[in-house]
Amino acid sequence: MIDVNMLPRELTGYVGYVCWQWFERHFSSDEVPYIRGGACGLVPDLRDNLIDVVQNCFADGGLDDETVGRFVALYATLPFDVDEARRLAENDFRYVADADTRLAFELCVLVFDAMFPQHVEVRQTDVDGTLEHIAFPASWQHDLAVSSTPENRMSAYRNGLSAVRKAYDKMFDRLGEAD
Repeated sequence: MIDVNMLPRELTGYVGYVCWQWFERHFSSDEVPYIRGGACGLVPDLRDNLIDVVQNCFADGGLDDETVGRFVALYATLPFDVDEARRLAENDFRYVADADTRLAFELCVLVFDAMFPQHVEVRQTDVDGTLEHIAFPASWQHDLAVSSTPENRMSAYRNGLSAVRKAYDKMFDRLGEAD
């Protein structure tokens, strides 16, 4: 397992910033966030969002050419296998033509994976909306979440996010004890 403290702050800072943007957009606005259940969870959703963002226009949080160059130059100092990273980059970013750009994008994904090594997914085949159930365990909480009043919705989603974070913390703690 890679020690996140060994990774350059420039990389972990960028990945953390993209994750923060996701939470900000989905849980701190007047929009009603879409919480998926089933085979999804916060970690996979954040990872998918990161893959989308790094490829975006620089103005939308994506990597510009200068940052791509700096990230590619960092590979020599990182504990990642470059050949494996190139293989993964071809899969995750197959529509990106430039090999160095793909590599920089994949570096962000590898840093994310190092930051969230558990790859926690909420999986229960017999229950739909598992994550939603964790966020809104009581029917009155779910009713507030779908309320027509923005204040009720935001209150419900803030409480729901807190419940989800606690559930993931417990899951991470149990995984840490098993190591």
